[in-house]
Amino acid sequence: MDTNTQMGISWSGTLKAIPIGFQHVHLKTFNEHYLIGRPTTTVNNLLFGNMYIEHVGTMTVKNCKTNMVCPVEFKAAGWGNAGRHEVNGTVFSNEGSKDPCGTFVGTWSDKISCKIGGTESLLWQCNPLPEKHDWQYFFTQFAMNLNNITEEMEKHLPRSDSRLRPDLRALEKGEWDFAAEEKHRLEEKQRAARKTRADNGTDFEPKYFKKVMDPDSKEEYYAYGPEHGMRDYWRDRKEKDFAHMEDIY
Repeated sequence: MDTNTQMGISWSGTLKAIPIGFQHVHLKTFNEHYLIGRPTTTVNNLLFGNMYIEHVGTMTVKNCKTNMVCPVEFKAAGWGNAGRHEVNGTVFSNEGSKDPCGTFVGTWSDKISCKIGGTESLLWQCNPLPEKHDWQYFFTQFAMNLNNITEEMEKHLPRSDSRLRPDLRALEKGEWDFAAEEKHRLEEKQRAARKTRADNGTDFEPKYFKKVMDPDSKEEYYAYGPEHGMRDYWRDRKEKDFAHMEDIY
């Protein structure tokens, strides 16, 4: 899970998000734990010109089981968008090694190829953008459907799922005044819930995640699952058992 992100906007109209800590990936089939340090993300031209997003800096991926490491460089675009979205990385057997096991190059918005021992192969390629994507903020099909919900799907969702927010639903329907009213109602409801917890001397307790100390990175992060004494979301979803969830909407 991600730990935190620092965000700030400059006078030039650039929004910068700097991830703090590591992203943790556990591959249980191989009993491998990966630590991933993300690059900085910038949203440029917020005030003037055509807005665009870049990832710039180094993303270091480490396999804690084998000690293999791969620093991945995300390049900033040059004049005339030269080198736009380019990435390149080199895999080493351990952090102190200078002999590469393999390399890869490409762009994070199109495709990436890897080369091992002189043999090059396609590692990843993104799906084509949907028709008229320029009318939809260049969203992918996945992004366009993030807020989609069907009657059957709704039966299995917890009452806290963001797709159930009434103000967002009103916005999607073009009901601007009702959306504003619902947004205000939800904010007041959240303030009241916070005050109640403060008056009772209690804190909000996550249902599915627990803050634990990671032995590899030596940092705290929120870990998911019953193995940490928490509820199992996928079991609750299958059984439609969400009576324990707060009514936040």
